[in-house]
Amino acid sequence: MGTSEEHNQAAVSAAFFPIPIDSLDAPSLELDLYLRHSRGAPVLYRAKGSAYSVRDCKKLADQGVTHLLVPITQHRVFQKLMTERVTTAYEDPNLSRAERTRIVRESCAAMISDLMTYPHIPGISETLGDMAGCFAAWCTQDESKFSYLLDMSEHDYYTITHMVNVGVGCGMLAAELGMPTDQIQRIVQGGLIHDVGKIGVPAEVLNKEGKLTDEEWAMIRRHPEIGVEILRTNGETCAEVIEMTIAHHERLDGSGYPYGLSGDAIGIPARICAVLDVYDAMTAARPYRGPLPPNKVLDTIRTESGKGFDKSIFDAWDRVVQRLVEQDPSRAVQDTGQPVPPPGILRQMPNAAGSTDQTALAAGEVRGVFVRRFMRTGPGVGDPIRCRVMSTEATAVRLTLPCPAAAGEMLRITLPDESTLNLMVTRTTYGPGGEPIVECARAA
Repeated sequence: MGTSEEHNQAAVSAAFFPIPIDSLDAPSLELDLYLRHSRGAPVLYRAKGSAYSVRDCKKLADQGVTHLLVPITQHRVFQKLMTERVTTAYEDPNLSRAERTRIVRESCAAMISDLMTYPHIPGISETLGDMAGCFAAWCTQDESKFSYLLDMSEHDYYTITHMVNVGVGCGMLAAELGMPTDQIQRIVQGGLIHDVGKIGVPAEVLNKEGKLTDEEWAMIRRHPEIGVEILRTNGETCAEVIEMTIAHHERLDGSGYPYGLSGDAIGIPARICAVLDVYDAMTAARPYRGPLPPNKVLDTIRTESGKGFDKSIFDAWDRVVQRLVEQDPSRAVQDTGQPVPPPGILRQMPNAAGSTDQTALAAGEVRGVFVRRFMRTGPGVGDPIRCRVMSTEATAVRLTLPCPAAAGEMLRITLPDESTLNLMVTRTTYGPGGEPIVECARAA
């Protein structure tokens, strides 16, 4: 293939975005659906106004198709359909609590993933604002039902799950503080978006285990400013959302970043986000330890209440957590006696997976298997897959797979010497021929 043809293929890929084949079920589609065969250009599969049903989805799955392509110009339409689907699922009395929670959290995570993948497409943050409006209404109508959208301590810590949790928690905390619904909506949106700037930090820095170098720490400290730049480019002007993005790492005593603000220079929305950001980061499982019980984490954060964190806001969140655990103790993990790091240490632990194996991987085919899988189509947990390693860095690996993979999914690959390596998916992109390129962080 010549250089100009490669350029054309890349341009075609950039004009579409992938959606899972089970994302839609409509008697009259509001967007166009395309299929890509081999390395050819996308071919129209269903035009706007056509029907697309569960039967169509099954036929595609039987043919090994996991994703359809939608023109990037119709991204806003798809996001609106996702919001409607989430609302229907949340209000469906026939769905179990677990299924309702899964649909809402996965759909919200997909929206955030789109913002992280396509940050400059107008309207993505606006769609998350629509989702935030739903969350604000739900958390004020029935906290008990809504609260199950918060994964209190069983989840692993990676950026998108963290952003969903912070958004949900910010809504409950704002409601506990007695804020009006319209303000709760803006604060939920800020929580869902607050870490978007991490797309500007190299994966090997975000996923590094151990102490950061001065240069790496400078990159981390830039992510709030990068986030604001992205949101303003996307047309986001909401004051609360901007403030939560830029100042969620600021501390009342001036010890935070990026500007070292203190006291009244830090607004209430950012103070709310700061508490949820640290709480979720501390409760989540890490590669080097399991999840920590909420009460133990609260006890640790309490030592900085009134210093780095707003005491009245922390106390309100403490009340919310105590109430939720009392209502359903099963939502909190048992105390295993593991030591809890002080909140200040979190400034040196910016993200999820660290690496215990710094071995360079040679490019070429390897065997793989999913050990954690969110997508409902394509290979499942335990199904063997063929992978091709494209490139490696100290803590990051890029490889092609026969199917896309969602952020947070886990792969175990077998190397030529029969040793194995665990990888956590950070995102999926697509090559000129439409092949899924999966970026991963090495995990313990």
